[in-house]
Amino acid sequence: MAKRIYNWVVGTPPGKGSASSGEHYWKNVWSLPQNSLDDQECRPKHVGFGQRKMKFFTKTPPPKEKLEKIVKQFPWFHSIDLGMGIKTPGQTFPGHTLTNLHLLLPFLKSLHLKNAKVLDVGTWDGKMAFLLENLGAEVLAVDVVRRETLLTLIKVFSSNIQTKFDVSDKNISQLKSKFGQFDFILCAGVFYHVYSPIELILALRKLIKNNGYMILEGGVTLDENEATMLFHQLDYYEDHTTVWLPSIACLRTMVKYACFEIIAEVTYDSPIPRHAMLVRAKKPSELAVLYENEPFLSTFLSRPPSSFLLPQYNWDEFEKAETSNIKIGALPQTRWRMDLNTTAVEGEELLQLATPAWPGNK
Repeated sequence: MAKRIYNWVVGTPPGKGSASSGEHYWKNVWSLPQNSLDDQECRPKHVGFGQRKMKFFTKTPPPKEKLEKIVKQFPWFHSIDLGMGIKTPGQTFPGHTLTNLHLLLPFLKSLHLKNAKVLDVGTWDGKMAFLLENLGAEVLAVDVVRRETLLTLIKVFSSNIQTKFDVSDKNISQLKSKFGQFDFILCAGVFYHVYSPIELILALRKLIKNNGYMILEGGVTLDENEATMLFHQLDYYEDHTTVWLPSIACLRTMVKYACFEIIAEVTYDSPIPRHAMLVRAKKPSELAVLYENEPFLSTFLSRPPSSFLLPQYNWDEFEKAETSNIKIGALPQTRWRMDLNTTAVEGEELLQLATPAWPGNK
């Protein structure tokens, strides 16, 4: 894969005034993935790494004092790089070299999100929403409560991310009437906090176009044979908002039932297990053929089921949904396992894009 290399420099490009003006430009030494913004938008044009030429960025960032004030103003869940050596503190996980966000990176590296219509579910402070925006997507970030941290960063850095709050598993499907369907949905760290994970997954299926992709990530138990769910009683998390922990086998079955094809999976095998899936929305009639070796699913998906399953499961709606043109590159593998000894993750360079300060303000 071809890579572009840049580095942020505070200084003055030739013919661009004095260094004290606070102008910022980019020079070669920052590695970025091929599927981020293309050469026409933010790539070098005049002289730089190899034979490429460099384009200067002269947008003045927010004052450092203002960013420092913002960091102190709010409690933060995500650690986000705001540029000029300033980061939001975020939550730490003692003993863990990885966070749940690392599980998403192998999938995000392969997806081509430029101009894609994207939904970030459970956005918190918006770290992944900014990454998705910097990969060229049109992003709607939603959460169950209002996130002043995200709103502040959007305003300060003039981000184009759209937001919607008071969105829960009970009303998320209503986004369709205002925003339509999406090419890609990111739902990380959510399904084990709701009373009915299968209803959430079905609601998300209503929001995604056929052939669109979704990354689903959350807490699980490691059983890959029995489709069961553990009613959580502080078994893993010291958190009363964790309700259900499905087994990996159960999560797979729920995803297939909701008319998705499983493309790839990654498991974080630690004292607090996590699992992420890259799945693709398909017509139920197509999946009935794909799952022909699984009699329950093949029969269930082959025709409209009983009306008792409406409105959550709507065979006709899934069958007739519009089609996405989103593309995906080759995945180096379809099954990853990570544990406490894992230090390097496929696609980890993408985390450099998880900032509102990229590329011209950082």
